[in-house]
Amino acid sequence: MARVRIRRRDIEAERLPHVCMVCGDDATTTVQKTFAVTPAWAGVVGLLVLCVGNLLGIIIYMIVLESVKQRISIGVPVCERHRGYFSKRAIFRAILTALCFIVPAVVVVAAIIFADEREAPMVAILSGILSFAVTLIVVAVIVSTIHNGSIRAEEIDDRSVTLVKVAEGFDHAASERREYDDDSDEGIRPRRIIRSSEDVSPERRESFRERPDEEDRPRRRRQADED
Repeated sequence: MARVRIRRRDIEAERLPHVCMVCGDDATTTVQKTFAVTPAWAGVVGLLVLCVGNLLGIIIYMIVLESVKQRISIGVPVCERHRGYFSKRAIFRAILTALCFIVPAVVVVAAIIFADEREAPMVAILSGILSFAVTLIVVAVIVSTIHNGSIRAEEIDDRSVTLVKVAEGFDHAASERREYDDDSDEGIRPRRIIRSSEDVSPERRESFRERPDEEDRPRRRRQADED
């Protein structure tokens, strides 16, 4: 798998290579995918909030995190076989996230049913907290593994987007396009510099022929109508 930089102007003009970004085969269609990049401080702050914070702090952290993420929508070229590459992963992540609440709920209900009547409330609370923590850790590891093994954005700026876990074939096609029409990091060809006569040496200046004025140009003789 490769790491490829895609220019924003190619994304906006839909000029990405017609190569599947997943496997490198010929692309047959495009799927719209919104890539997001999380700030570097988010992981450490999120861990601290989760360990020492309360429910309100976690909610505020999630809201702030969503507001500072950098996002960009890209029409990703894919082949017919990988049309559902992103949608399947999104559904799987949603199911795993739902398990974080379903598993503790089932454990609490089971504790209430099978535990002693006097100890049922305490057992239900402790088992619910423990099952939620264990399920959250397992789900976080699985989701992180899926995310790191999938096509994702590594960097987003005003000029380009850097994607990782991209097929080698797409990387080669994108590199060939950059070599063809990209002389700078923005893909703008340098214009020809026109020097004034003051910047030219006297010897070379004398060799220049002055362009005659319109009035001094010799005019063609028109043939008479009778000819």
